[in-house]
Amino acid sequence: MLSQLIKLGTEWAERQKPIVIHSDRCTHTRHKASTCNACQTVCPFDAINLKDGLSIDWSCTGCGLCTSICPTEAIEMKVESNKEYYTTIKAYSETNEILFFHCKQMDGMQQETGKMLSCLGQLDDLGVQLAIANGITEFNFLTEPCSSCQLKQGFQLFKQKLVKWRERWPMIKWHEMDKKTYLSQIIQEQGKKEEQSDDLNLMDRREFFKIFGKETKQIIVRSVVKQKEQSPWKDGQLVSQKSIRLQVYEHWIKPKQKESIPMMDKSLKLNEEQCTYCGICEKVCPTEAIKLTESEKNFTWIQEQCIDCHLCEDVCYRKAITFL
Repeated sequence: MLSQLIKLGTEWAERQKPIVIHSDRCTHTRHKASTCNACQTVCPFDAINLKDGLSIDWSCTGCGLCTSICPTEAIEMKVESNKEYYTTIKAYSETNEILFFHCKQMDGMQQETGKMLSCLGQLDDLGVQLAIANGITEFNFLTEPCSSCQLKQGFQLFKQKLVKWRERWPMIKWHEMDKKTYLSQIIQEQGKKEEQSDDLNLMDRREFFKIFGKETKQIIVRSVVKQKEQSPWKDGQLVSQKSIRLQVYEHWIKPKQKESIPMMDKSLKLNEEQCTYCGICEKVCPTEAIKLTESEKNFTWIQEQCIDCHLCEDVCYRKAITFL
């Protein structure tokens, strides 16, 4: 009886962590040859373990950096799933021309024209492209608190991304601001919005709950009910994944941008002399980005389906696949 109570208590405590793990999506679960360690590299507290499957210990603070960099979406924030994250950015972008981003150190700030992140490093390329596709022409970031923040990796990651964004979208204005300037700009933008319409809202409450009501219930259920062990295998086959990011790109970005940028912005090079067309790359690909016909010696890579996980490259024992 006591052992059962201890087990239940341990399971309940595990579900109180700020991060949700989808172990079946992790590349290490799909194949042991995976070399992906993006989440470990970016974690400021060494809270992520990949040795015996993806797990997160109690040193995790929920900064969200791992969620922004995991290519297979094996890690999500508990307070805001990937679906909620991108839907919120889309909603902000549709009602503004300028977006403001700040971290949770500024919790309590009004959010009509901006979004609070756990860390600025949590903002990803797809979120930025989604905002631009919906008409955003200027991004303002409150970076003053970053100098004294313990999440040094987060600020470094943000700065690396910012350099890339400025090069990729030179027509967009990018600003790093101190608190005083940031607040004054927000007040100014809110004043403009009030003059335009008193009825302009970020997102209708009923619409919000219509979109997320069902998912919120599922999150609550997951927090109190033990989940079955997840596996990427079904009937002896690896199953493909329904990537939220691919759906965002396909339905919310691509139709609005003539020159949309897929998540994998590199090119795949196949060494046809080395390739035996064994099909392992096609089998392990989470999103069916590779189509291969052994009999016809035909190899097709669909760039817009690729999520940049490099699992195909890792499993190829002939080293026939490289990304340039």
